Amino acid sequence: MKKESNNNGCAFIGIIAFFLCLWGFTGMMDGHSFGDGVGNSIKALGILVVGGLAIYGFIKLNDK
Repeated sequence: MKKESNNNGCAFIGIIAFFLCLWGFTGMMDGHSFGDGVGNSIKALGILVVGGLAIYGFIKLNDK
């Protein structure tokens, strides 16, 4: 039997890397360095993930 390959994780990482590079280049257009643009994007993504997890946890905790 042929085992099916699941590359969803790789595609997800590729999409994230693409958007981080895009945000890095837009940061360069604003006069900042590429690293500053990517760093700010990673910080914003981290805050968004933590906030989303907190809201999800609060909803699941109070879901009856």
